Amino acid sequence: MLPYVVIVGIALIALELVVPGGVLAPLGVAALLVAGLMWAGLVESWVSALTAWFILSLILVGVFRVVFRKLMPGDESRGSTDEDGEAFDNLVEVTETIPQGGEGRISFRGSSWPAVCYDRTLEPGDKATIFYRDGMRWVVTPAVDPLTGDAAAPSGR
Repeated sequence: MLPYVVIVGIALIALELVVPGGVLAPLGVAALLVAGLMWAGLVESWVSALTAWFILSLILVGVFRVVFRKLMPGDESRGSTDEDGEAFDNLVEVTETIPQGGEGRISFRGSSWPAVCYDRTLEPGDKATIFYRDGMRWVVTPAVDPLTGDAAAPSGR
């Protein structure tokens, strides 16, 4: 029984090189530790060998994960997942006339989106500011001129 456990342990460690994931190597090391316990006479039956292997595997997987995460940190970014929040106050261009209270289209994030403006009619080429999203359409307001603080004059009219 001892040689089989050693072979399985070595095979699991070798498989980690082919199938990376950080799980097979700790399982193989646990098998080699169980083989050592069997050689020392502390484990004598298959049931106790499998129980020891299971417990050692759980411990080693946890230890290996902590150690390797510290040695080889991965690429991790923590950005906002609130797309609506990021869109608020963005300047967009009107691509299709938006009648006051009616629906038109804006260009935002490289795509055309339905939009509505309750303040006034916006013509193609006008700039607008995203206020919020209502379902699949954006609610926009006329863009504000940073110099005067007034609504930007419609373009081309």
